[in-house]
Amino acid sequence: MKRILFFLLVLGSSSFGCKKNTDPIIVPANGVSANLFVNHHGVPIAHARVFVKYGTLVFPGTDTTLYDQRYVTNANGRLTIAGLPNGQNAYTFYSKGVDPGWDSTHVTPVWGYQFLITDTHTGETLAYNVSVPVSE
Repeated sequence: MKRILFFLLVLGSSSFGCKKNTDPIIVPANGVSANLFVNHHGVPIAHARVFVKYGTLVFPGTDTTLYDQRYVTNANGRLTIAGLPNGQNAYTFYSKGVDPGWDSTHVTPVWGYQFLITDTHTGETLAYNVSVPVSE
């Protein structure tokens, strides 16, 4: 939403003036990210599904329709969620997948969740490392 308002502001201000503005427009970069590692007893869970609920430290449960975003980890059980807003924010990460070393039938899922609280200043760049342990 902020990006849309910024775009409209820039578009509107450029259409009203005839004088060319030589000052550079500085768009603040948001460098806050969460580096997730989904694992079962330290073993990476490849292609695990990750669900994110914003603004809460209360586990919403296993109903995936209650979450705000959905992602999939890479083959090493890792996922980076970039572009998180600065300030104090809360996130709940729920993940589920299959550990083929534990279940060769690929039927029984492993799942788990983890919380994250971020606290950054405007324009600050910071990467949070989050381990999401999953189990039977």
